[in-house]
Amino acid sequence: MFTDQQIHLLHNQQPITDEPPWSGGDERAIDGFYKFIFARVSQLTMAKVHAEWEHYGSGYASFIDACFHKDKAHLHGQIEPEQRRLQVLFSRLSPYFVMLETEAPLSGFKLLPSFSGLDQLSGPDILNLAQAVQPVLEDFGLVRLYQSDLETTLSRKVKVPTVLNEGACREFDALFYWED
Repeated sequence: MFTDQQIHLLHNQQPITDEPPWSGGDERAIDGFYKFIFARVSQLTMAKVHAEWEHYGSGYASFIDACFHKDKAHLHGQIEPEQRRLQVLFSRLSPYFVMLETEAPLSGFKLLPSFSGLDQLSGPDILNLAQAVQPVLEDFGLVRLYQSDLETTLSRKVKVPTVLNEGACREFDALFYWED
């Protein structure tokens, strides 16, 4: 899917598209763009979103990790503090995103994304939420990639600066990486 030059650009924290806001390489503009999109998704789907903007506290993450969810009330009106959520990774260097399902608390430690989790949307609530969220994202020019799009193994010569790797480096690792 990606050329050698694009992979080189990704590893140097450079955009692989000429489209704004990514083309300028201005992280504040990119974050602002995504914040606007997240507000629109919340408005249209009634979903809440929690995003990791700070590169997991250190290093550099080539993506924004966002969890979308709708609260479920228990019998006594209490909101369930931990539930299955739609996890979406948004590239900081291109208009691409991927979807996963995760169990993530509203705060504190959450599971880091993995290639093996891509497209594993099993619960009906998560599937319905994904079907509501995806068209809104696409209306903003974002493009969903699937596991099959990102499964190509990279040459052993390519060193991906990530702690998220699960064995052989794939195009997924080139696009969505975290250097700590």
